[in-house]
Amino acid sequence: MLPEGLSERVASWIKGLDQPAVAVLELLAVIGSRVEPDDLVTLTGQPLQALGAILEKLVRCRLVFEEERGRELTYELAHPLFQEAVYQGIGGARRRALHRGVGRALLASNRFGEAAPHFARSAKVGDREAIEALREGLRQAQGREAHGEALSILGALVELLPANDDSWLEVLTAMSWGPSGWSTTGPTTS
Repeated sequence: MLPEGLSERVASWIKGLDQPAVAVLELLAVIGSRVEPDDLVTLTGQPLQALGAILEKLVRCRLVFEEERGRELTYELAHPLFQEAVYQGIGGARRRALHRGVGRALLASNRFGEAAPHFARSAKVGDREAIEALREGLRQAQGREAHGEALSILGALVELLPANDDSWLEVLTAMSWGPSGWSTTGPTTS
């Protein structure tokens, strides 16, 4: 839980912004990590020129951090506490809708691992779209041997997929086991 004074101060800063700038701040808070301008264009539906002007204003206000390394350009909220305060200030329904939109955009780019936490935060028990995205994220995480990510996704599946649901069989096929953990050949027996 954030200190009340911090939340109030962030809310007062946000009140001074126009609606397009607030929408970008909220989106950055939901994403929770660095994001490239092209991804923001996709998520906001705004042309790069309009989005660029909003981002420039937010950077000047020191609410958003811009980092340019060679040809790579990214944006993120200026501080994790600020990110959390903005995130907490978003209403529950809007927050879920934003997570779902981010998840869908990441799926469209075949970034299942990045999409998985957004689907987990936007879903209710039995949500088929979220379960399928998480299952595919699990499969891809295992393929990359990203075991921590795979366990996190599996934890989200435990919360979303009822115990007696036949979809657990599909989750099991996304998982494969071997002597040193998961492998592509399935369970090993001695």
